[in-house]
Amino acid sequence: MRNFAAGVNRFRLFYFLYFTAFGAYTAFMNLHFKRLGLSGAEIGRLSALAPIATLVVPPVVAAWVDLRWQKRRAVAASLLASLVVFSLYLTATSFWPLFVISLLFALVNTPLVPLADSATLDHLAQHGSHYSRVRVFGSIGFAAGAILAGQVQQRLGGTSAAGAFLFLYLLAAGMALLVSLTFPAEGSHPALPAGEKPLTPGERFLLPWKAILQQKALLSFLFALFLARASSVVYYNFFSIYLNELGVTESGIGVTWAVAIAGEVVLMTLAPFLIRRFGSRNLLLLSIIASAVRWGLYAQVHSHTAVAVAQLLHGFTFATLWVAAVTYVDEQTPSRWRASSQALLAAVSNGLAPALGVLAAGYLYAQTDQVAPLFFYASLVALAAAIYFLVYLLLEKRSAPPPAGI
Repeated sequence: MRNFAAGVNRFRLFYFLYFTAFGAYTAFMNLHFKRLGLSGAEIGRLSALAPIATLVVPPVVAAWVDLRWQKRRAVAASLLASLVVFSLYLTATSFWPLFVISLLFALVNTPLVPLADSATLDHLAQHGSHYSRVRVFGSIGFAAGAILAGQVQQRLGGTSAAGAFLFLYLLAAGMALLVSLTFPAEGSHPALPAGEKPLTPGERFLLPWKAILQQKALLSFLFALFLARASSVVYYNFFSIYLNELGVTESGIGVTWAVAIAGEVVLMTLAPFLIRRFGSRNLLLLSIIASAVRWGLYAQVHSHTAVAVAQLLHGFTFATLWVAAVTYVDEQTPSRWRASSQALLAAVSNGLAPALGVLAAGYLYAQTDQVAPLFFYASLVALAAAIYFLVYLLLEKRSAPPPAGI
């Protein structure tokens, strides 16, 4: 039990450090691109590279990892390569060098979180603990990274082309790499069911996808999640630019990002109870409705204070949404496919959805030169997702066979 608790704490520290780096990156990277003189369409193209890579790279890497059962090494390798490539951002100032760096970074970095999530779920399964109680430390780290990056940017000169936040990413991610090297060793590979033949790499890659396509309920879940995540790209890729348009300072931008984490931490902590009480799919529906409301508020309000208050809805629009997604997909797939199933989830929610969404958002931003109208369109997409998923759940309930004895 003591070894289990020590392992859990290492995963918690890893999530805290890595998402500290990711918080700094998310809060200021696209604003950094804009200050380098890139257009809205160019920012959209750069932002689309990671989602496009997520469609292919994590599933392929995860298939290999599920065969080899070397998640700890894969996490460390992905993070080390990410650090090497990310350091090149320190010298790039024009679109095409930034494009090449962003493409390389997407290729090596996108498998990281699905692999870390899979390793965490493997470890937690030993004692029935819940993923959200570990992942919440990533939320806290994200807030710390956004606040710290804002403070550093403000004090050292927010318009600096080098971007002080880049150094914060390298420092925090480097520490996360050291922690990943201390992850608990993987247990033995889960045994195949009796009579089942070992799979070739090609079969291993295709089998989880085939299993997904045979489950209508899971497909419906993933489609609703796809629409919800597509609606969120305006927030993740243009929110700092939106705040800049409102006249918010560098430190204020960091703090505003961090305010969202207050709601996220509370809902991440409550997620196990909410899932037991309402179920993963109902919790996803609630999260999508909250997303429609939140994006609509950003489209209408023009006060920094009002925006900061609306940030508290992040607990529903991310924390419960993501925990519900990870939990539901994990419940629907065998443990021996865990890395592949989480990579498939990432391909849909962090790949296909934002890839299409950010290209559309970049095009619209180039037309409007303002972010607020983009949030209006995002609200409509989230509303469509909520209506679709609600109708599906109602039809499923109506078509279900009556309980025995009726």
